[in-house]
Amino acid sequence: MLDYVSIVIPVYNVIDYLDNCVNSVLHQTYEKIEIILVDDGSTDGSGERCEYWKTKDSRIVVLHKENGGLSSARNYGIDIVKNKYICFVDSDDSIDENYVRDMINEMRKEDADIVICNRYHVFVDEKKYLRFKNSSESIVMDSETAILEMNSYRYFDMSACGRLYKTKLFSEIRFPVGKISEDFFIMYLLFDKADKIIYLPKALYLYTQRLGSITKQKKLNMDFVEAANEQMLYVEKKYPQLKACMHGAFASANMTAYNGVLTNKSLCSKDELSQMRRSVKENIKYVYGLDTWSLIKKIQCYLFVYSLKLYNISYKLYKRIKHV
Repeated sequence: MLDYVSIVIPVYNVIDYLDNCVNSVLHQTYEKIEIILVDDGSTDGSGERCEYWKTKDSRIVVLHKENGGLSSARNYGIDIVKNKYICFVDSDDSIDENYVRDMINEMRKEDADIVICNRYHVFVDEKKYLRFKNSSESIVMDSETAILEMNSYRYFDMSACGRLYKTKLFSEIRFPVGKISEDFFIMYLLFDKADKIIYLPKALYLYTQRLGSITKQKKLNMDFVEAANEQMLYVEKKYPQLKACMHGAFASANMTAYNGVLTNKSLCSKDELSQMRRSVKENIKYVYGLDTWSLIKKIQCYLFVYSLKLYNISYKLYKRIKHV
């Protein structure tokens, strides 16, 4: 494989954001990059705009396909990558000019398989907020530690973006087509295959918070719960010392699914709500012993089971303070 970085950018009806995204990638201080724009059947002119950008820089490859969703578009890009390194940038987001340079330098220095950076959440008023807790220096982790940290949300989460991978990790792994929380379904598998993962505290990825994005949809996101359950069964079998963490993550996933009801007014039946609260109650004993959970989150877990009204209030306050 060549010592280049392939940057896969799925594109679907993002005409108002695409130029900003592509510009940020083209202006990387590390120039050995391949930019793969995957037009996923756009109908707003985004596909034609991809072709325009192709004429501006020989490093850009444009692929057109029928609409199949984010996972399908990313997989389409992965299938043609022949370079040693790969990363994903969503077409309504952008990256710092030193994103690739800093990530690949860290990867080479430690001979890591995955490097993860911090990120900013950028809102429509252009205000930006640091998403995760910062560290004074990089953190080197093995598979088990990275899975633990991912589920603690202290430094990073399940997002496929904001990280650089050795392409070989995707030899047998693809994003699940038709799922909303596609990243969660595979991230623990990628960590499991990696010998060394590094957290780089620099905030190099800018995540745009916009209405109408896939994370703002009206359907109740039970895919997130399904992914958490699959993770729980896989990880606690291979890493039994993470059992409490996995059951806590499953409880958290049920609350996250419900949070979509509060944030996006997602549709939720009484039976679905009862099932989510029951799942949290069955796993709450694991939550109380987790030192990776904050006291606030443990209280929220208790409220979700025993006082949904107070939980609703606490979540809205937490969301306002954390800018999420």
